Amino acid sequence: MGMGNGKENGPVLSEALAWCRERGVEFFSFNGNPTQVSWTASPKCYAHIYVDDMAFGCPLVPGSEPGSRPVADWSVIGPAVLAMVQKHFAKAS
Repeated sequence: MGMGNGKENGPVLSEALAWCRERGVEFFSFNGNPTQVSWTASPKCYAHIYVDDMAFGCPLVPGSEPGSRPVADWSVIGPAVLAMVQKHFAKAS
């Protein structure tokens, strides 16, 4: 489960969280939901919006280390997530 600023999960996650934060999108949690232990034993993270960088069709860029796996392309994903969040809140108001 992740809480905090993302630094313990590497620079790519930290950069993604910072990109979203700069645009007004704050996350309750990342890599887990700390409240769900009170209502489920499932290790699967529950979320309203879930971004999986290994999901089929996720835009990827080469990893920062030679031979490392590709990582999520947040220059594409970030604006898409922001649009989803804005659409969600537009419906709610």
